[in-house]
Amino acid sequence: MADAFLEPTISEQALTAVCTPHMGLANRIKCVLSAMRLGGSLRVYWPLDGVHLTAPFADLFETDFSRSTPPSQSELSAYSYYFKALERDSLPPSFGRDAGTWLTHSMKKLDGALLDYLYDRIPVPIQKEFFSLTDRLRPHPLIVAAVEEASRSFAERPVCVHIRTWYDSRQNSIVYSSRAYFDEMNRWVKDGHTIFVSSDSDSLVKRIVRTYPGRAFSLRSLLLKSGLSEGQLVFAEMLLLGKAPHLIASEGSTFTEISWLYSRGSTKVHVVRAGPLRSRAFLLYMRLKDAFSSSKFLNWPLMVAREVFIALAWVCDLVRPSRSRRH
Repeated sequence: MADAFLEPTISEQALTAVCTPHMGLANRIKCVLSAMRLGGSLRVYWPLDGVHLTAPFADLFETDFSRSTPPSQSELSAYSYYFKALERDSLPPSFGRDAGTWLTHSMKKLDGALLDYLYDRIPVPIQKEFFSLTDRLRPHPLIVAAVEEASRSFAERPVCVHIRTWYDSRQNSIVYSSRAYFDEMNRWVKDGHTIFVSSDSDSLVKRIVRTYPGRAFSLRSLLLKSGLSEGQLVFAEMLLLGKAPHLIASEGSTFTEISWLYSRGSTKVHVVRAGPLRSRAFLLYMRLKDAFSSSKFLNWPLMVAREVFIALAWVCDLVRPSRSRRH
Protein backbone atom coordinates (compact mmCIF):
# COMPACT_ATOMS: atom_id res chain seq x y z
CA MET A 1 0.00 0.00 0.00
CA ALA A 2 1.06 3.58 -0.50
CA ASP A 3 2.26 5.52 2.50
CA ALA A 4 0.58 8.79 3.43
CA PHE A 5 2.51 11.01 5.81
CA LEU A 6 0.08 13.63 7.01
CA GLU A 7 -0.52 16.33 9.60
CA PRO A 8 -4.14 15.76 10.67
CA THR A 9 -4.58 18.50 13.25
CA ILE A 10 -4.01 21.87 11.54
CA SER A 11 -6.24 22.15 8.48
CA GLU A 12 -4.64 25.29 7.10
CA GLN A 13 -1.16 23.78 7.10
CA ALA A 14 0.29 22.60 3.78
CA LEU A 15 0.23 18.80 3.68
CA THR A 16 2.38 16.41 1.69
CA ALA A 17 1.26 12.95 0.60
CA VAL A 18 4.36 10.77 0.23
CA CYS A 19 3.93 7.81 -2.12
CA THR A 20 6.51 5.04 -1.79
CA PRO A 21 8.27 4.23 -5.09
CA HIS A 22 7.44 0.51 -5.15
CA MET A 23 3.66 0.90 -5.01
CA GLY A 24 1.20 1.12 -7.87
CA LEU A 25 -1.23 3.74 -9.10
CA ALA A 26 -4.37 2.82 -7.15
CA ASN A 27 -2.57 2.76 -3.81
CA ARG A 28 -1.03 6.14 -4.58
CA ILE A 29 -4.39 7.67 -5.49
CA LYS A 30 -5.79 6.33 -2.24
CA CYS A 31 -2.91 7.97 -0.40
CA VAL A 32 -3.60 11.31 -2.08
CA LEU A 33 -7.36 11.17 -1.44
CA SER A 34 -6.70 10.38 2.22
CA ALA A 35 -4.54 13.49 2.46
CA MET A 36 -7.07 15.65 0.63
CA ARG A 37 -9.79 14.62 3.07
CA LEU A 38 -7.88 16.26 5.92
CA GLY A 39 -8.24 19.66 4.27
CA GLY A 40 -5.71 22.41 3.72
CA SER A 41 -3.36 22.77 0.76
CA LEU A 42 -1.69 19.64 -0.58
CA ARG A 43 1.51 18.69 -2.38
CA VAL A 44 2.34 15.17 -3.53
CA TYR A 45 5.72 13.48 -3.67
CA TRP A 46 5.34 11.01 -6.57
CA PRO A 47 8.58 9.10 -7.28
CA LEU A 48 8.75 6.68 -10.22
CA ASP A 49 10.31 3.24 -10.14
CA GLY A 50 9.89 2.27 -13.80
CA VAL A 51 8.03 -0.93 -12.84
CA HIS A 52 4.99 -0.33 -10.64
CA LEU A 53 4.50 3.20 -11.94
CA THR A 54 5.95 4.82 -15.06
CA ALA A 55 3.86 8.00 -15.40
CA PRO A 56 4.64 11.32 -13.72
CA PHE A 57 1.84 12.97 -11.75
CA ALA A 58 1.38 15.63 -14.45
CA ASP A 59 0.73 12.95 -17.11
CA LEU A 60 -2.12 11.48 -15.09
CA PHE A 61 -3.96 14.42 -13.57
CA GLU A 62 -5.30 17.72 -14.87
CA THR A 63 -3.70 19.79 -12.12
CA ASP A 64 -0.09 19.15 -11.16
CA PHE A 65 0.52 19.76 -7.45
CA SER A 66 3.44 17.39 -7.13
CA ARG A 67 6.76 18.27 -5.53
CA SER A 68 10.14 17.03 -6.73
CA THR A 69 11.66 16.35 -3.32
CA PRO A 70 10.31 14.39 -0.35
CA PRO A 71 9.64 16.22 2.92
CA SER A 72 12.30 16.04 5.58
CA GLN A 73 11.88 13.63 8.46
CA SER A 74 10.95 16.52 10.73
CA GLU A 75 7.93 17.27 8.51
CA LEU A 76 6.49 13.77 8.85
CA SER A 77 4.09 13.61 11.74
CA ALA A 78 1.52 10.88 11.07
CA TYR A 79 1.27 7.68 9.10
CA SER A 80 -1.73 6.07 7.43
CA TYR A 81 -2.39 3.98 4.35
CA TYR A 82 -6.05 3.12 4.86
CA PHE A 83 -9.20 5.23 4.54
CA LYS A 84 -9.31 5.62 8.29
CA ALA A 85 -12.49 7.30 9.46
CA LEU A 86 -12.14 10.76 10.94
CA GLU A 87 -13.57 11.88 14.26
CA ARG A 88 -16.19 14.00 12.50
CA ASP A 89 -17.60 10.84 10.85
CA SER A 90 -19.01 9.71 14.23
CA LEU A 91 -18.64 6.00 13.43
CA PRO A 92 -18.23 3.23 16.02
CA PRO A 93 -14.66 1.84 16.33
CA SER A 94 -15.78 -1.54 14.94
CA PHE A 95 -17.16 -0.04 11.72
CA GLY A 96 -15.67 -1.50 8.53
CA ARG A 97 -13.74 -4.32 10.14
CA ASP A 98 -15.85 -7.03 8.52
CA ALA A 99 -14.84 -5.93 5.01
CA GLY A 100 -13.10 -9.24 4.36
CA THR A 101 -12.01 -12.09 6.59
CA TRP A 102 -8.44 -12.46 5.36
CA LEU A 103 -8.01 -8.68 5.31
CA THR A 104 -8.42 -8.50 9.07
CA HIS A 105 -4.76 -9.48 9.51
CA SER A 106 -3.58 -6.04 8.38
CA MET A 107 -6.60 -4.14 9.71
CA LYS A 108 -6.13 -5.39 13.26
CA LYS A 109 -3.06 -3.17 13.63
CA LEU A 110 -5.15 -0.04 13.09
CA ASP A 111 -7.29 1.81 15.59
CA GLY A 112 -10.85 3.00 15.10
CA ALA A 113 -13.34 2.67 12.27
CA LEU A 114 -12.23 1.91 8.70
CA LEU A 115 -13.76 2.73 5.32
CA ASP A 116 -11.77 0.37 3.10
CA TYR A 117 -13.31 -1.98 0.53
CA LEU A 118 -16.86 -1.12 1.65
CA TYR A 119 -18.07 0.58 -1.54
CA ASP A 120 -21.75 1.57 -1.10
CA ARG A 121 -21.71 0.40 2.51
CA ILE A 122 -19.81 3.60 3.30
CA PRO A 123 -22.29 6.08 4.85
CA VAL A 124 -23.76 8.28 2.13
CA PRO A 125 -22.41 11.63 3.46
CA ILE A 126 -18.88 10.19 3.48
CA GLN A 127 -19.39 8.73 0.00
CA LYS A 128 -20.33 12.18 -1.27
CA GLU A 129 -17.22 13.66 0.31
CA PHE A 130 -15.01 11.10 -1.44
CA PHE A 131 -16.78 11.74 -4.75
CA SER A 132 -16.12 15.46 -4.39
CA LEU A 133 -12.44 14.68 -3.82
CA THR A 134 -12.20 12.63 -7.02
CA ASP A 135 -13.86 15.57 -8.80
CA ARG A 136 -10.96 17.72 -7.60
CA LEU A 137 -8.34 15.09 -8.45
CA ARG A 138 -9.40 15.10 -12.09
CA PRO A 139 -7.72 12.75 -14.59
CA HIS A 140 -5.74 14.24 -17.47
CA PRO A 141 -8.04 15.35 -20.35
CA LEU A 142 -6.34 12.89 -22.74
CA ILE A 143 -7.19 10.03 -20.40
CA VAL A 144 -10.80 11.20 -19.98
CA ALA A 145 -11.24 11.41 -23.76
CA ALA A 146 -9.79 7.93 -24.28
CA VAL A 147 -12.07 6.42 -21.63
CA GLU A 148 -15.19 8.06 -23.08
CA GLU A 149 -14.29 6.82 -26.57
CA ALA A 150 -13.59 3.28 -25.34
CA SER A 151 -16.82 3.09 -23.34
CA ARG A 152 -18.78 3.59 -26.56
CA SER A 153 -17.50 0.16 -27.64
CA PHE A 154 -19.29 -1.57 -24.76
CA ALA A 155 -21.81 -4.12 -25.97
CA GLU A 156 -25.35 -4.25 -24.70
CA ARG A 157 -25.59 -5.27 -21.02
CA PRO A 158 -21.85 -4.97 -20.28
CA VAL A 159 -20.21 -6.22 -17.11
CA CYS A 160 -16.63 -5.32 -16.24
CA VAL A 161 -14.42 -7.79 -14.39
CA HIS A 162 -11.20 -7.04 -12.55
CA ILE A 163 -9.20 -10.03 -11.31
CA ARG A 164 -6.29 -9.59 -8.93
CA THR A 165 -4.28 -12.83 -9.04
CA TRP A 166 -1.68 -11.57 -6.53
CA TYR A 167 1.08 -12.93 -8.79
CA ASP A 168 3.44 -10.46 -7.10
CA SER A 169 2.61 -11.63 -3.57
CA ARG A 170 3.03 -15.34 -3.03
CA GLN A 171 1.41 -15.27 0.40
CA ASN A 172 -1.64 -13.40 -0.91
CA SER A 173 -2.06 -15.99 -3.66
CA ILE A 174 -3.39 -18.30 -0.94
CA VAL A 175 -6.69 -16.43 -1.26
CA TYR A 176 -6.83 -16.34 -5.09
CA SER A 177 -9.30 -18.73 -6.71
CA SER A 178 -9.66 -18.74 -10.51
CA ARG A 179 -12.62 -21.09 -10.16
CA ALA A 180 -14.51 -18.55 -8.10
CA TYR A 181 -14.19 -15.96 -10.87
CA PHE A 182 -15.22 -18.40 -13.59
CA ASP A 183 -18.24 -19.45 -11.51
CA GLU A 184 -19.22 -15.80 -11.25
CA MET A 185 -18.63 -15.03 -14.93
CA ASN A 186 -20.63 -18.12 -15.95
CA ARG A 187 -23.67 -16.71 -14.18
CA TRP A 188 -23.42 -13.35 -15.92
CA VAL A 189 -22.78 -14.83 -19.39
CA LYS A 190 -25.71 -17.25 -19.02
CA ASP A 191 -27.86 -14.25 -18.12
CA GLY A 192 -27.04 -12.61 -21.45
CA HIS A 193 -24.31 -10.18 -20.39
CA THR A 194 -21.05 -9.42 -22.20
CA ILE A 195 -17.96 -9.23 -20.02
CA PHE A 196 -14.92 -6.97 -20.35
CA VAL A 197 -11.93 -8.23 -18.39
CA SER A 198 -8.99 -6.50 -16.72
CA SER A 199 -6.34 -8.34 -14.71
CA ASP A 200 -2.76 -8.25 -13.49
CA SER A 201 -2.31 -11.45 -15.57
CA ASP A 202 -2.39 -11.10 -19.36
CA SER A 203 -2.50 -14.89 -19.76
CA LEU A 204 -5.64 -15.08 -17.61
CA VAL A 205 -7.37 -12.42 -19.72
CA LYS A 206 -6.56 -14.41 -22.88
CA ARG A 207 -7.88 -17.59 -21.25
CA ILE A 208 -11.17 -15.89 -20.36
CA VAL A 209 -11.58 -14.48 -23.88
CA ARG A 210 -11.03 -18.00 -25.30
CA THR A 211 -13.48 -19.51 -22.81
CA TYR A 212 -16.31 -17.16 -23.79
CA PRO A 213 -15.84 -16.47 -27.53
CA GLY A 214 -17.80 -13.42 -28.62
CA ARG A 215 -18.97 -12.81 -25.04
CA ALA A 216 -15.72 -11.82 -23.30
CA PHE A 217 -13.24 -9.14 -24.36
CA SER A 218 -10.06 -7.61 -23.04
CA LEU A 219 -10.78 -4.21 -21.49
CA ARG A 220 -7.27 -3.01 -22.35
CA SER A 221 -7.84 -3.79 -26.04
CA LEU A 222 -10.46 -1.03 -26.19
CA LEU A 223 -7.78 1.53 -25.29
CA LEU A 224 -4.83 0.43 -27.44
CA LYS A 225 -5.51 2.94 -30.23
CA SER A 226 -5.77 5.86 -27.82
CA GLY A 227 -2.12 6.90 -28.06
CA LEU A 228 -1.74 6.95 -24.28
CA SER A 229 1.49 5.99 -22.58
CA GLU A 230 1.65 2.74 -20.60
CA GLY A 231 1.26 4.61 -17.31
CA GLN A 232 -1.75 6.51 -18.65
CA LEU A 233 -3.29 3.28 -19.97
CA VAL A 234 -3.31 1.83 -16.45
CA PHE A 235 -5.31 4.82 -15.17
CA ALA A 236 -7.62 4.73 -18.21
CA GLU A 237 -8.31 1.03 -17.63
CA MET A 238 -9.10 1.75 -13.99
CA LEU A 239 -11.60 4.46 -14.99
CA LEU A 240 -13.12 2.34 -17.76
CA LEU A 241 -13.97 -0.40 -15.26
CA GLY A 242 -16.39 2.02 -13.63
CA LYS A 243 -18.25 2.78 -16.85
CA ALA A 244 -20.24 -0.45 -16.87
CA PRO A 245 -23.38 -0.83 -14.73
CA HIS A 246 -21.78 -3.80 -12.91
CA LEU A 247 -18.22 -4.45 -11.76
CA ILE A 248 -17.03 -7.87 -10.57
CA ALA A 249 -14.21 -7.06 -8.17
CA SER A 250 -11.44 -8.81 -6.28
CA GLU A 251 -11.55 -8.82 -2.50
CA GLY A 252 -9.00 -6.40 -1.08
CA SER A 253 -8.26 -4.75 -4.44
CA THR A 254 -7.55 -1.03 -4.26
CA PHE A 255 -7.73 -0.93 -8.08
CA THR A 256 -11.49 -1.58 -8.10
CA GLU A 257 -11.95 0.57 -5.02
CA ILE A 258 -10.63 3.59 -6.94
CA SER A 259 -12.66 2.59 -10.03
CA TRP A 260 -15.82 2.74 -7.95
CA LEU A 261 -14.92 6.10 -6.43
CA TYR A 262 -14.29 7.67 -9.84
CA SER A 263 -17.61 6.28 -11.08
CA ARG A 264 -19.20 8.24 -8.23
CA GLY A 265 -20.78 5.01 -7.08
CA SER A 266 -22.69 4.48 -10.33
CA THR A 267 -21.28 0.99 -10.94
CA LYS A 268 -22.66 -1.80 -8.77
CA VAL A 269 -19.78 -3.77 -7.24
CA HIS A 270 -19.90 -7.56 -6.81
CA VAL A 271 -16.96 -8.79 -4.76
CA VAL A 272 -15.61 -12.30 -5.31
CA ARG A 273 -14.75 -13.44 -1.80
CA ALA A 274 -11.88 -15.72 -0.92
CA GLY A 275 -14.21 -17.97 1.06
CA PRO A 276 -13.85 -19.12 4.68
CA LEU A 277 -11.40 -21.98 4.05
CA ARG A 278 -8.94 -19.88 2.05
CA SER A 279 -9.24 -17.04 4.53
CA ARG A 280 -8.50 -19.32 7.45
CA ALA A 281 -5.50 -20.81 5.64
CA PHE A 282 -4.16 -17.32 4.98
CA LEU A 283 -4.66 -16.13 8.55
CA LEU A 284 -3.02 -19.28 9.96
CA TYR A 285 -0.01 -18.82 7.70
CA MET A 286 0.28 -15.14 8.68
CA ARG A 287 0.18 -16.05 12.37
CA LEU A 288 3.05 -18.48 11.79
CA LYS A 289 4.93 -15.83 9.84
CA ASP A 290 4.44 -13.21 12.54
CA ALA A 291 5.61 -15.64 15.19
CA PHE A 292 8.69 -17.02 13.48
CA SER A 293 9.83 -14.63 10.72
CA SER A 294 12.36 -12.97 13.05
CA SER A 295 14.43 -16.16 13.04
CA LYS A 296 16.63 -16.58 9.98
CA PHE A 297 16.70 -20.34 10.59
CA LEU A 298 12.96 -20.59 9.97
CA ASN A 299 12.83 -18.82 6.59
CA TRP A 300 12.87 -22.05 4.60
CA PRO A 301 10.28 -23.82 6.80
CA LEU A 302 8.02 -20.78 6.42
CA MET A 303 8.38 -20.86 2.64
CA VAL A 304 7.51 -24.57 2.64
CA ALA A 305 4.52 -23.88 4.90
CA ARG A 306 3.35 -21.15 2.54
CA GLU A 307 3.44 -23.50 -0.46
CA VAL A 308 1.58 -26.17 1.53
CA PHE A 309 -1.14 -23.64 2.39
CA ILE A 310 -1.42 -22.63 -1.28
CA ALA A 311 -1.83 -26.28 -2.27
CA LEU A 312 -4.37 -26.93 0.49
CA ALA A 313 -6.31 -23.81 -0.52
CA TRP A 314 -6.45 -25.12 -4.10
CA VAL A 315 -7.83 -28.44 -2.87
CA CYS A 316 -10.35 -26.65 -0.65
CA ASP A 317 -11.42 -24.62 -3.67
CA LEU A 318 -12.48 -27.81 -5.43
CA VAL A 319 -14.70 -28.67 -2.49
CA ARG A 320 -16.14 -25.24 -1.62
CA PRO A 321 -15.73 -22.66 -4.41
CA SER A 322 -16.08 -19.03 -3.35
CA ARG A 323 -19.15 -16.96 -3.99
CA SER A 324 -19.48 -13.30 -4.85
CA ARG A 325 -20.90 -10.85 -2.40
CA ARG A 326 -23.13 -8.14 -3.81
CA HIS A 327 -22.91 -4.89 -1.90
